[in-house]
Amino acid sequence: MIHTLIVDDSKTELDMLLFLIRKFSLPMEAVTAPNGEAALEELKKERFDLLITDIRMPFLDGLALAREALKLYPYIKIVISSGYQDFSYAKTAISLGVKEYLLKPVNPEEFAGLMRELAKQIEKEQLLRVPLQAAAGSASPRSLSDLMEYMASELSASEKPPVTASSESDPALPVPDSANGKVRFICDYISSHYREELSLEMLADMIYIHPDYLSRMFKKETGMNLNRYIKTVRMNQARRLLESTHQKITAVSAAVGYQNCAYFIRTFTATFGISPEKYRQKHAKDRRGDIQ
Repeated sequence: MIHTLIVDDSKTELDMLLFLIRKFSLPMEAVTAPNGEAALEELKKERFDLLITDIRMPFLDGLALAREALKLYPYIKIVISSGYQDFSYAKTAISLGVKEYLLKPVNPEEFAGLMRELAKQIEKEQLLRVPLQAAAGSASPRSLSDLMEYMASELSASEKPPVTASSESDPALPVPDSANGKVRFICDYISSHYREELSLEMLADMIYIHPDYLSRMFKKETGMNLNRYIKTVRMNQARRLLESTHQKITAVSAAVGYQNCAYFIRTFTATFGISPEKYRQKHAKDRRGDIQ
């Protein structure tokens, strides 16, 4: 069953979605919340696979809730529903990583089809999750969890101030034999060396396998493309630097492994839907608003 959190300040809308879940026998176990603030408390108490949220709600709107949900669970699926046909909402939602945007009133068949498709995606990802075994000689900490959750923690950690790279912080040799262990080794290395030039060929040479095999193995073990993982780590770090420092954009670009600043700006804009400079300005404005 897909553990689902449904958020709407309209009880009628909540009841309608619960009715559709029952009517179409959707594989969903639903919890409801009447506003974004209550929903965030639910998210902090337990993990959800899917979040369905209205946009305009008291205390915490749907976009802010989506942002907080992704901080807690980077792989959670999010569906935004709203009666406001405003492109700016959809654009912001897409920049956050929201994949679906439903317009109210929700079409029952459209809703059921979307939920079945998301359920398939979630179940497929869950099947890819395998228990982590302690990699021989690995310096990585053991967790509550599987490889995808380990990657999620690595991506989340990439938003925090990085530890200064040194030989002691590098993943320990000899490289594990298992595919699971090799992928963990690569994730560890990327987390410590995202500032440096990274390529599929170079990483494959490190663990003594062919680049094509590493590419297939990484995608099979994690469900994510290796280059996308590298980019995500770098973009998270760039966002942190823009929020917490006054470094020039060229310096931020170099600090996260992009010597070509123009390419960095294009990549950041494509990832978050906003340029680095405008992101910094918006974050500063939002912080001033919070303080006031």
